[in-house]
Amino acid sequence: MARRLKSTPFARFLIAMLFIVPLAYIGASYYNGEDPIALIKDKLGIEEGNRTTVAEETTYDDETYDFRQEIEDLKDRIEELEQENADLRDKVRQLEMKQ
Repeated sequence: MARRLKSTPFARFLIAMLFIVPLAYIGASYYNGEDPIALIKDKLGIEEGNRTTVAEETTYDDETYDFRQEIEDLKDRIEELEQENADLRDKVRQLEMKQ
């Protein structure tokens, strides 16, 4: 006669969760006024035959160019400000030496 396999309490918990969690999800989505089956199909990526999605074609060339141009402009501005800062420091040193 074969022995009966004993399961641990954690294994029983996991088996119970396999049934409880999907039922709770379906119940909660139904309570919120949504279609639970459609939500599950949407999450799993199961599409109906009459549904089609069109991917938008986006071009990043113009945007990338704009960002690159803006970065270059900002780098130039930083260099100008650093040069102006250095010039002003030199003027301050000269004025301090005169005193």
